[in-house]
Amino acid sequence: MAIGRASLGADNEEHGQRAANQKRQRMESSCACHYKYIYLSKVKLFSMKNHLLSPTQIAALRKRFERCKTQILALDWVTQGSLSQSPQGNWRWTRKVKAKTVTVALSDQQAELFRRAIDDHRKLEKLIDQMRAISQQVLLNSVEGPARRKRRISS
Repeated sequence: MAIGRASLGADNEEHGQRAANQKRQRMESSCACHYKYIYLSKVKLFSMKNHLLSPTQIAALRKRFERCKTQILALDWVTQGSLSQSPQGNWRWTRKVKAKTVTVALSDQQAELFRRAIDDHRKLEKLIDQMRAISQQVLLNSVEGPARRKRRISS
């Protein structure tokens, strides 16, 4: 009986070690993927070499920037918020004002106007984001800047 228990204990210990090894391998492989992802995103987003844009590249970016400005000029009324319709068919416009939710009842005609204004506001936000990204790219890469330090990755 004692021999059976001893071998059973050895089997449990061996099984425990095997499970621990498998868990460690899963963790190492997931960490390796995670680190690889971070490395790839850093290379893509933060190039250590400061490549200056050519006049042709700056002109192309300027053209994209001007296209965004033209699209902004084509927008009509803008407002933040969202529209919803109650089960009874009543329209509501909801928005945040000073961290408080404010809701206003609307007619069908008002709801259509607000729907267009909300859509135009979302387009405006996307265009501003694009213009900001283009501006940063040109501002950082059109004139030589100071030497950048390499970032240390702590492990």
